[in-house]
Amino acid sequence: MKSSRGFLERRPGRTGRVGSRSRRGRERTPRKHSARLEALGRSLVRLALPLLLLRGPAPALAPMREGGVDPANLGQGDWIYIVSDATNRLGGRVPSVTNLPSLMAYEKNQGRRYLIVKAATSDALYPSPAQPQFTAALVDSAHAAGLQIFGYNRSYGTNVPGEIAIADHVFRLGADGFVFDAEAEWESSRLPNNAAAAVQLCGGVRTNWPGKFLAHAPFPIVRYHRTFPYKEFGYYCDVVMPQAYWKSIGVPPADLAQWMDAEWRAWQNSLTGQWTNAIKPLVPVGQGWNPSGTQTVTAAEITAFVHALQNDAHPAPRGGYAGVSYWRAELHTPEQWDAIRTNALGPAPTNAPALANVSVGPITDTSVTVTWTTDQSADSGVEYGWTTGYGDAVTNPTLLWYHTITLVGLRPNTTYHFRVESRNAGGQQTVSGDPLLTTAAAGGPILPGTAAATCSGTGAAGTSSPDK
Repeated sequence: MKSSRGFLERRPGRTGRVGSRSRRGRERTPRKHSARLEALGRSLVRLALPLLLLRGPAPALAPMREGGVDPANLGQGDWIYIVSDATNRLGGRVPSVTNLPSLMAYEKNQGRRYLIVKAATSDALYPSPAQPQFTAALVDSAHAAGLQIFGYNRSYGTNVPGEIAIADHVFRLGADGFVFDAEAEWESSRLPNNAAAAVQLCGGVRTNWPGKFLAHAPFPIVRYHRTFPYKEFGYYCDVVMPQAYWKSIGVPPADLAQWMDAEWRAWQNSLTGQWTNAIKPLVPVGQGWNPSGTQTVTAAEITAFVHALQNDAHPAPRGGYAGVSYWRAELHTPEQWDAIRTNALGPAPTNAPALANVSVGPITDTSVTVTWTTDQSADSGVEYGWTTGYGDAVTNPTLLWYHTITLVGLRPNTTYHFRVESRNAGGQQTVSGDPLLTTAAAGGPILPGTAAATCSGTGAAGTSSPDK
């Protein structure tokens, strides 16, 4: 992936070429070659389109993974390189984000289902073994906001046991998945035993964590990196995440989507025997940052990229594209945030909202804040009162994924019944169970928040009654 300036991470001493890292670390083509690459890309798309009509070998089924991670319907995600930049107002662009809980709540309300956060470089925790940024607190904050969280490692393959230990560490912290950010260092010119090393690495992690989600994030154009061990990574991983950075590569977003798709379809069709099990869903990583002051990724480009994936008549992934993520959260501009949020990829929910992570707090003598999450955008409502008849309600019609309602004017040291409810745009509603909360004594200390366990994931779908 990229550095704090948005460029691809790199090891020093590598000169640039088409489809690999430049001296400044970006996967791009020098400007004087951009037009030639664009023309080449369009020509290759036209030549490769007939391959899209070939069914080819059937892919291995990607099973549902622990934590509810569905490789076949991964949804929308975001990458975070430097957590401290993300919690610092998301690079200065989102004033409301000042800590881990506010970061996770904001990401949830952008429609994100998962975050991919840097955990290590090769065999060393990032940014240092003494102060790693991928921690149990990070994982817990993500889960509290209803997000899945994956650690990623900028993999070099030079110390495979050390990299397996990194994945073990990430999973022991409670992570839902792990992503191998394996790029040019894994090509045979730089790692002669690359195929065997990939089997050792991915097979080792899969053996240790058979039920966990694994992915790898290679370059988007297979032909420029033919010696990369695609099939060995694919065999053990659940999805492939090609880094489809159209602006940096110098190809229009829709053209790159088609070119990438044609390349991966051709690669899939080349596989035989056991290696057909390396065919996994494609979940591209889109460009969500500006490579330079003169290279701007617009909302229209993000929309064009997603629409090209949605409207692909013969997609390389069986069933179509059902997931996309973006590099990287700390560098998204306001325009990019809006475009990413409004361009969802994958099937729309058909169920009523699923409620989760219902909690209360802080609790004062006269007020309490109630929070919960839903698996889709929905409105917010809390009914409350001294009995199960309730009698009062606070609502918010805005469609959100992370819900916050504050109840005020309560009596001190009093027990209240309450229930939360959320309704989606189609009118389907879910109502929670009936937990209790008790306000603090008059003038007493503020009580900490607690999970309302009886609410989590409960409730019945139906038509809502009029708001009170």
